[in-house]
Amino acid sequence: EEAAGRRQALRVMLPGFLDLAGVLLAAGNSLESALRTAAAASDDWPHEQVRQSLYAAAVSRQPASEALRELGTRFAIEELTQLGDGLIMAEREGTAMRQSLAARARGLRERHLADVEAKAGSATEGMSFPLVAFVFGFILLIGYPALIGLSTGLGSP
Repeated sequence: EEAAGRRQALRVMLPGFLDLAGVLLAAGNSLESALRTAAAASDDWPHEQVRQSLYAAAVSRQPASEALRELGTRFAIEELTQLGDGLIMAEREGTAMRQSLAARARGLRERHLADVEAKAGSATEGMSFPLVAFVFGFILLIGYPALIGLSTGLGSP
């Protein structure tokens, strides 16, 4: 359960991280520098994991995109693995990194929003039975004395 929570925290952190990295790229930073600076934006657990992964990649002279891909593989987070693969492809093909990061952040944000809406819909469906039971109980509470009064009132001369 804790592992699932941490995976979810990494997934939730990712769009903001990518947006910040995109802004830093627009400001003239290199991809490596932008990712390291974006990872240093917070001291929470997900940012710490990304920071450690990027540091280890820098020490071993691996590209940051490879570090993100490995981090995604290690924690079984498909979004991070895809991000690393996408950045590797973008580096090879010379695609504009800023637009690539912004598109990925938008896609991740939309996916997260869809997941939240699905959970909210599920919770709403789960509350239908208790609501119906509550309304039925209220009607019974109000209606029972009225029915008793009517039946005793109609039966008397």
